[in-house]
Amino acid sequence: MTQSIQGTGEPIRHKILGPIPKELGLTNEDIATLKNQLESTVCALRTWLQWPLISGDHRAGDGREGAPDGLGREMTRFEHVERLAACDVCGSERLREVDARAHVVECAECGHRFVSPRPTQAAITAAYSDPHAYDHWLREEEGRRRMWRKRLDLLEHQPAPGHRLLDVGAGIGTFLALAAERGWQVAGTEISESAVRLARERHGLELRPAQLEEAGFEAGSFDVITLWHVLEHVPSPRRTLLECHRLLVPGGLLVAATPNDSAAMVLPRRAKRLLQRLPYRRYEELLPGEEVHLSHFRPETLRRLLRATAFQPLQVGVDDQYPRSNPLTDARVLASRALAGAGLNLGNSLLAIARWIPLPAAVTSREC
Repeated sequence: MTQSIQGTGEPIRHKILGPIPKELGLTNEDIATLKNQLESTVCALRTWLQWPLISGDHRAGDGREGAPDGLGREMTRFEHVERLAACDVCGSERLREVDARAHVVECAECGHRFVSPRPTQAAITAAYSDPHAYDHWLREEEGRRRMWRKRLDLLEHQPAPGHRLLDVGAGIGTFLALAAERGWQVAGTEISESAVRLARERHGLELRPAQLEEAGFEAGSFDVITLWHVLEHVPSPRRTLLECHRLLVPGGLLVAATPNDSAAMVLPRRAKRLLQRLPYRRYEELLPGEEVHLSHFRPETLRRLLRATAFQPLQVGVDDQYPRSNPLTDARVLASRALAGAGLNLGNSLLAIARWIPLPAAVTSREC
């Protein structure tokens, strides 16, 4: 079936190629040649632009790209029943709807975007606990190990008070297993029952099957906490970061990656979808079998949230999120990081590195 431009029914190919004005005086053979050349150019551009899609038209980030095989096969729709009264970043109640189909609202005060109303955590946990949810991770295991090694290398370039590491939302535990091989003392949390089982079977790890705030760790237990594409999934990023603050020692390190929802990314993503002959939507409706992103972070809102939870951002750069990396993706990451260093973050995913600072007396780690 021919793809069409959303709402018009007209094939996208025609929008790209023509019609060719008769005033140009081209013969039918000239027109056919021109169209073939343009089609070849479009195909080349499409190949060049094959990066994982993120934020709205994405299925990427933590290596969870692509609809997980079997994930949520027992469930076909989510019920959006939890409506939020205020922004989780700044607390403002001035919210406005930006995408009714995807239930995305924006805070009029700080610009943070999030889903409201949203599914219950019980429904989301059930979807992620499907026994086949991580089959695609296992098929890409070697590529994912390379991805995790790159992330671990980056983490180890940052000075930390010690080697006690907590990974929040640890998935099947590959990152923690690699860290343990390098001498780190590791612990992790994960809400997916199937991921907890795989971490135990494959790596001998006993992850705590709970949200971080309910995992029961003692204060000051860790020197480093990582959240690899977790903040966009949790019900309250602010509460999660405050709990991270409680669990870190003074001067501890926080590393968090999340999809980039910067407005600067809209144009390149729209162009990519056009070249793929697919309709562009900045945000997708939440569905079982797909990634469930409850928050959409921009560099400025992520920095604001970190400061509000007593973390000093050292950098908000670009995450190397590619489990199927190649020289082209490596070059993109390097270029994106250079641009981010100059103040323009066009990375598919944000990577924040922040340092623990004293918590203001007016804020407690149990604050919602």
